[in-house]
Amino acid sequence: MTRFTAGALAACGAFAAVEVLRAAGVAVHGRAFVLLGSTAAVVAATAAARNVAHVWRGPLIVDFQRGDGLLCDARESVAVRAAAQLRGTMGGAGYLHPCRLAFSASAWAAAAVQAVVLVSPDRGSWEYLPAAVGLVAVAFAGRFPATPFYYRETAGDCVVVFPAEAASRLLAGARLSPTPSPMALAAGTGEPGEATAGTPDGESKKTRRGQPSA
Repeated sequence: MTRFTAGALAACGAFAAVEVLRAAGVAVHGRAFVLLGSTAAVVAATAAARNVAHVWRGPLIVDFQRGDGLLCDARESVAVRAAAQLRGTMGGAGYLHPCRLAFSASAWAAAAVQAVVLVSPDRGSWEYLPAAVGLVAVAFAGRFPATPFYYRETAGDCVVVFPAEAASRLLAGARLSPTPSPMALAAGTGEPGEATAGTPDGESKKTRRGQPSA
């Protein structure tokens, strides 16, 4: 969870708590309520737009240890790069199911609409309908996550993918066999002049400069 998402959740949660207090009969200053509701609406709408943008831009890059990832050979790396929305010379990131971000985007959009409705002077009988739609969208987002993954380029045209479970699902969906197993990431921890390359049977093969491989 990013800091922006945490802040958006806090703003919307605070506004929801104030609305509950108002519904319970607690006096709340009108201007303060409108200001808090307007803030919640803006940040929720921004969060919805960010989720839509992530469909094409991919997730925000996060750092991970090589030992926590899964080393994929050159053949498997092609599928990893093709599935990523964000690709660079050092690595990239993406979602296994980017279209599922529509659920979280809908949830944030519903929260923004709900905030606008609540600060409006004219409330109708449907005033909590956006909240109901948002809860349904949240349920779908939890049941069908977009599942982000991140990869880092390494020696031998291989990549290290994190998390490992996402890498396995990605390669299984691409019908690549065998699905890679965790391997020692010698490319990042080996001696200078030593490289690691994936082999078709999922094991690694080391070669030294000046020495032919077995």
